[in-house]
Amino acid sequence: MTTRVVFLDRAIFAESVALRAPDFDHRWTDHAVTDPADVVRRLDGAAIAVTSKIPIRAADMDRLPDLRMIAISGAGIDHIDLAAAAERGIVVANLKGYAWRAVAEHAIALAFALARNLKSYGAATAAGRWAEADAFCWHGGGPIRDLLGATFVVIGKGAIGAETGRLAAALGMQTLYAERPDAPSVRPGYTALDAALAAADVVSLHCPLTPETRNLIDARRIGLMAKRPILINCGRGGLVDEAALEAALDSGRIAAAGFDVLSAEPPGADDPNPVLRLAGRPNVILTPHVGWGSQTAMQAAADMLIGNIEAFMAGKPTNVVSP
Repeated sequence: MTTRVVFLDRAIFAESVALRAPDFDHRWTDHAVTDPADVVRRLDGAAIAVTSKIPIRAADMDRLPDLRMIAISGAGIDHIDLAAAAERGIVVANLKGYAWRAVAEHAIALAFALARNLKSYGAATAAGRWAEADAFCWHGGGPIRDLLGATFVVIGKGAIGAETGRLAAALGMQTLYAERPDAPSVRPGYTALDAALAAADVVSLHCPLTPETRNLIDARRIGLMAKRPILINCGRGGLVDEAALEAALDSGRIAAAGFDVLSAEPPGADDPNPVLRLAGRPNVILTPHVGWGSQTAMQAAADMLIGNIEAFMAGKPTNVVSP
């Protein structure tokens, strides 16, 4: 029997990424992107839905009696109603730990670029400011910080967070892994979240977005950051209260911010998102969710996605997400 597979947002992968054909009888349909209002129509008759960020909710599942699997082509799961899927016997699998090295490198790159004020100095040089210098160098682009000996706080010790912390330590920083905010006790090898933030020179976010972590970095926790750190977010946009971030950058409570994510992606042309408004500042670097986007990492993610689908069809599902 031919199994219908529908990819709702194939455009998340660059055209250079090859999605190999699964090793079972199937009919595969790609859509570059799907409006949430069209999810049911496009998944009609499909046994397997593939989605990166397109939501599939309980009301959608009720109208899709043939749906047996939701294959998430990423790590985030907050756009899927997991409880509803479990109640209906629909298996949900995601890409666990994918792009672990690529995102870690992106986070470290953002930290160094901001510490050394590369955005400011590069723009000034391109504008001809170096020619104004009396000496061989020009110091007008703002302060430059070394990260040797800095306290680098990682929030979220999955594959990506652990690798980011390992790289920071290898580069001479002291890595602290922050305990979960709702943890009843602090595990060995972790530091209480508030204490870690108070000690941080750099804070790097790598935890999933859940009801417990939404706005994890808010005005209160920013107020704990005594050393006015660099804030890196390569996790999810909703982890940071973006209005509080803007206020903290205005006041200098946070020295700089490097974000690869926003709370709504992609942003609209007239999006009032505070981070988008701040992107032109010399101490803010905003990249368009491409930390995972090296050719090597994207191809590995595509291969893992097909592997998850094949494992499900073989009756041995892997990387299953529970509610």
